[in-house]
Amino acid sequence: KDANGWASKGHEINFEQFILGSKLPFKEFVNSKSAINLKEIGDELNISAGKINYKINKNDGTLSVIDNSGIIIEGPELNVWRAPISNEWVDWGKAEASDWYSTGLNRLILDSTDFSFTNENNSVSVSTKQFYRLPENEDYIFNQFNYTIYNDGVIQINQKIDFIGYFDYEWLPR
Repeated sequence: KDANGWASKGHEINFEQFILGSKLPFKEFVNSKSAINLKEIGDELNISAGKINYKINKNDGTLSVIDNSGIIIEGPELNVWRAPISNEWVDWGKAEASDWYSTGLNRLILDSTDFSFTNENNSVSVSTKQFYRLPENEDYIFNQFNYTIYNDGVIQINQKIDFIGYFDYEWLPR
């Protein structure tokens, strides 16, 4: 990366992009002798498994993960918004950014949540169904998280998203 006639010192010679697989192989559950402790306290379902504590808010479906060090991680959460790139701002084309902002994809309103769980052998299965409304119309986005928490602390997360309503947006990925 020395200076030469066509580039200054420290220039980038190459970069690489990698294709990330959409499915990772799921590590099969290894039977652990630790038990799952399950408690319903007010609006929360508290699950202790292995060395990890999970809290799920029954009103909005928020998942919090707390390990033995006290670090709290929250999520996942629905996000159908991304910042527009410059081509989506320009006025010589479609300028999708203005449609995105006027539709309100960045301002979804959580209307309701359905929460259920089952305690099975060596695992707890939790389902949160969330209905988000777009602020400028009656279209909805249905988001469902299914969590399976095993007695060794491993969590498997599956998500399903459906668009309910007219949604006549050619630029919205399906």
